[in-house]
Amino acid sequence: MKDYLTEQELKRFSFKNIRGLQDRRFQATVRYMLPETKFYNRLFKERNIDPYDLESVRDWQKKGLPLVKKSVFRKRPKDFLVQPRGNKKDIFKKYISFINHQHKRKAAKTAFSALTNRKKLQKEITDFFHPKMPAFSGGSEDVPVPVMITARQKMANMQEIVKIICSFVFRHTKGNTVGLNLFPYAPHLGWHTVHMCFEHGANLNLCTAGGGVLPTSKLVELAGKSNANIIAGMSDYIRNRFLDEAIKKGIRLPETVVFVNGAGRILDKERDAIKEKAKKIGVKKAVILDVFGASEFKEGLMPECSTHSGFHNIAPLTNIIKTISMDPAEDRKDLVEEWKFTKNRGYASVWNINGAGTLLEGFLVGDMVDGVVERRCPSCGLNVQRIKNIDRIRNVEAQLAVMGIAEGKVKGSTINLSALRDMIINLEGINEAQIVLKKLEKGDELIIRPVFSRKDKKLAEKIKVLCKDNFEVTPKVEPKRIEDLSSPKQLKFHGILIEDG
Repeated sequence: MKDYLTEQELKRFSFKNIRGLQDRRFQATVRYMLPETKFYNRLFKERNIDPYDLESVRDWQKKGLPLVKKSVFRKRPKDFLVQPRGNKKDIFKKYISFINHQHKRKAAKTAFSALTNRKKLQKEITDFFHPKMPAFSGGSEDVPVPVMITARQKMANMQEIVKIICSFVFRHTKGNTVGLNLFPYAPHLGWHTVHMCFEHGANLNLCTAGGGVLPTSKLVELAGKSNANIIAGMSDYIRNRFLDEAIKKGIRLPETVVFVNGAGRILDKERDAIKEKAKKIGVKKAVILDVFGASEFKEGLMPECSTHSGFHNIAPLTNIIKTISMDPAEDRKDLVEEWKFTKNRGYASVWNINGAGTLLEGFLVGDMVDGVVERRCPSCGLNVQRIKNIDRIRNVEAQLAVMGIAEGKVKGSTINLSALRDMIINLEGINEAQIVLKKLEKGDELIIRPVFSRKDKKLAEKIKVLCKDNFEVTPKVEPKRIEDLSSPKQLKFHGILIEDG
């Protein structure tokens, strides 16, 4: 049974071979894992669906199964967690069945080990089913919602995925490699993946983190003294804080530096800005690579191998990714009933096929994709899906329609704007509130426009403390009258706005 494909296998296997492996893992997942989750067990019973009738993701639509929005998952995340029922013997049978559907010889060896080495088998089963790490996604309450990753997924799958990412990154460097991690240290995959990548491939891993763990000034000094030539983080932070501080301090970096962005898709003008600023501190060749990931993709990160090569689905045995279109009438529903697959532009949707932990099948990610290319990459030679131009949905009404929630990212923190507004309105002394996410060149700014029911200078401070405590972001607070929030210029009142600065 294969949990992942190596770089050499992704070069050697055809798309037909890979799709065959995906189909078998999909079948094993829906037959032996999904019935052990509350949500899909209930869904199959309500729709009278026999999991054995689902041969591929195409059957998900043919059988009339819906797509699931983020709002549904975040209300009851435990309902999407594989929690095998029964005694140890029952759980062993489910594990063997999952393996046997994909690799009968591996299943036979595993069954034999039950007689020869029970302790080893018990650890294998525990690693397969038991959550090891939460990858947090923005929550519907003040606590973010975890997507649970198992030990098997983190320690085996992620390590192989990291090897391929390293191959993509380090091919652009020569000589000694020094890695500087600028992601905030937190239970999300950004920091941990970069750390694993530097541990595996760099000559020196500086073991750093951004987000206030070390002041930017200290990170800049360390980069200069250690000649850091692989710098990974969020492009806004790299461009507007790290490089500005480096220019101010007059440090020098090596002539060739690879910058890796792992937040929202980086724009060409942002790549150009990084190159221009890097020139001022001695960088003659700045290579800027983009990596796309979402908590709901679990360990299945998608990197570029070179600029504009597309996001590579290097973990096809972790996720099946498709683009879909949906009926506008489905906008306000939690489950999308009327939808179809598209070949070109559409919303990204995912089917996790990587074993246990959190499983999201037919999950509407909510990002817009320009297209999916299925042919060998001319740059790296991998036979993998390459996804072109993934765009985060910025229009609030579209976010609410597609995802069921409105989100924004400020200084590295993902904020559920819908939940934040509810929290502020529930404060005593607040009649109404408008949440504004302003898109600025130097990073997004969060603005709260409350309508107070009484004069109280402390209310603005309470709002700041609430945001800081729950989202680690201090907003700008602009008290307003209710008529100011529903002026003729705005036509109607909007509780949440995303504005260009």
